[in-house]
Amino acid sequence: MEGSYKEKLKNLGVFKHIEVNFSGVNISLLSILSNIAKIYRYCKLYNPDIVHCYTHKGCIAGGSALFFSRSQARLFFTITGLGRIFTSKSLKNIFLQKMITTIYFFLCKRTHKVFFQNPDDAELFMRKSRLVKEKIILVGGSGVNLKKINTYTDYKLDLNGIPSKKINSSQNEKIVILMLGRGMFEKGFFEYYEAAKLFNQLFPEKYLFIHAGYIDEDVLKNIENSDIYEFAKKYSVHYLGFRQDSEALLSYADIVVHPSSYREGVPRSLIEALAMDKSIITCNTIGNRETVIDGWNGLFCIPGSANSLVSCILKIDRKFLFNAQGKSMKLAEIKFNVCIIDDKVFESYFR
Repeated sequence: MEGSYKEKLKNLGVFKHIEVNFSGVNISLLSILSNIAKIYRYCKLYNPDIVHCYTHKGCIAGGSALFFSRSQARLFFTITGLGRIFTSKSLKNIFLQKMITTIYFFLCKRTHKVFFQNPDDAELFMRKSRLVKEKIILVGGSGVNLKKINTYTDYKLDLNGIPSKKINSSQNEKIVILMLGRGMFEKGFFEYYEAAKLFNQLFPEKYLFIHAGYIDEDVLKNIENSDIYEFAKKYSVHYLGFRQDSEALLSYADIVVHPSSYREGVPRSLIEALAMDKSIITCNTIGNRETVIDGWNGLFCIPGSANSLVSCILKIDRKFLFNAQGKSMKLAEIKFNVCIIDDKVFESYFR
């Protein structure tokens, strides 16, 4: 993985690349302190003018290292979403929420600007970490390059494991419903699969359900024999595993489903779905709501409700899809154009 990213960074003109392991699972104090020490040494060695940190671990480790190094560099944070810790209401996560927002209270005093991908996260930081409004900049998620990802490009899809849309070799086609992303409880994994099973029973020739992405370990533990492929077959979902051709998959889909209560910045899969001009079904929850105008380019379903998801899928028929043409792409152009987002970031570096 490092090698592939290193080559991409080199092609972008990055002079020096050093890998620091920010594990997505490990949240031990020892690993955080180790990363702070590593970044502290790099701050001393390279004496940067600008330090830009992403995600909780990056912001906490990078911000702390910069503070201890007494560097005069301008410090920027990008909060890409508050994640599972801020979604769950368990006692452990409530404690972690308090600890994290307290750490940010001190670190944000040192920041020049803090980028947020949705207004809800910005409001939480103002309330919990006393972040001043003048330091906040809202950007449209990670953004999308509309010259590279759009509905006009002819994508070559690897059809391995994907059945044809055609019905009995006629000109009619099934409506393809795609779930693109990690299979997690909070992201509506089971609601999507339950809906697929019901539609296959009621309309076996009308819909095609496809899921691509890793499966969370907690979900696997609740699947019989932990065999995701057998489970998917039972529920009439064509599970493809992790795929790197997300644009091609989106071009094949008619509807993109993300029935998530997970606290994200803005889901990358939905930003790309907008750029590909797809109708979207998601929840009116933090981060997800930024991608849909209900009834215009998609619909909101109720988190945790397979019945609500079924109802939304039934409403997005061929007439809805026809009337929605151009609307998701317009939203991508207005809110998620990476050129506009990049301009905001670079302007803030030198302002």
